[in-house]
Amino acid sequence: FLPDESVIDSKTEFQLERAYLKLPKEFKGYRRSVLKPVGGARHGVVRISDFLKDKTGTDNGELSLRDWLTIPEQALSEVTNGKLFYDGLGLMARRLASYLINDLGIQKEEKMAILSESKPEFGVCVLASVISGMITVPLDIKLTIYELTSILTDCMPSVMLVSQTYLDKALELQKSIPTLKHIIVMDEQPSTSDLPSLYTIPSNYHCKWRHRSRKSTALIIYTSGTTGAPKGVMTSFGNILAQLKDLNEVMRPIFTRKDTRILSILPMNHLFELTVGFSTFLNRGSSIFYPQSLKPNDVLADMREKQIHFMIVVPAFLKLLKSTIESDIRSWSEEERLLFEIKVL
Repeated sequence: FLPDESVIDSKTEFQLERAYLKLPKEFKGYRRSVLKPVGGARHGVVRISDFLKDKTGTDNGELSLRDWLTIPEQALSEVTNGKLFYDGLGLMARRLASYLINDLGIQKEEKMAILSESKPEFGVCVLASVISGMITVPLDIKLTIYELTSILTDCMPSVMLVSQTYLDKALELQKSIPTLKHIIVMDEQPSTSDLPSLYTIPSNYHCKWRHRSRKSTALIIYTSGTTGAPKGVMTSFGNILAQLKDLNEVMRPIFTRKDTRILSILPMNHLFELTVGFSTFLNRGSSIFYPQSLKPNDVLADMREKQIHFMIVVPAFLKLLKSTIESDIRSWSEEERLLFEIKVL
């Protein structure tokens, strides 16, 4: 591996590569890989920045939590030589749990509200809530201030985790919810330095896990309130564990590979997505990816780029996806449509 050209210039790089080619093809029974054309995956003399860029998407190896959670494990293992592998999700969850217990003095059974779009940090908050003995209350980002006020008045959370997108709404809610004493931003670079974020809280990962029974409440999921005031449905750890067990039995013959990649497109405030799309697949060791956009074309692009094996959807999304594909086909030329029909047939 070579440093950048300010240390070793391209001429020296070329000379090193020529010297590498002159090495024996085999040594003690080990045959070295044949170099592929320039620009492809290769062995031999490689710039460190090129190697990191190819494996992680960044030429300096500096990765955010989102990077750690979304880059395929094989690529991260290659970058770290298989010897150093950080559990980003677990570390961040323990860091937040430690902050809640030791710095904020949060007590067992207090409520944590989460107001955010689906993202890796959402899972961090849920796991930290479990470790710290809190009850998680995921909120629907589409609800109005009035509707959210009604829910928060009912469940009385002491902490809210919020993404940068909905921070203004959270600050407005705090004015009318007396129990809501702490707001923590979930993003890496919050727009305000006045509030703590998952990335600025103390780097303390030590706290005592607050164990609870299977009958204890893990989540409170509020109904949409279509026919009346939203009602909180209490979901116990036993409920979640039973679902994990049953789903694992169903999925075992379907998902035979260990590196299954899941694309999560449903909102994580829904019980279905939290227990199946997140908890079940995480429990199976799968990689979960979150799209930057829910536009069908963007989702299709993510599926191709991340080589997605599976995704959980609802009928409405499939209808939207079908309409988008049909609209694209209508914009094609007659020859393109004919080729498409031949290929489908």
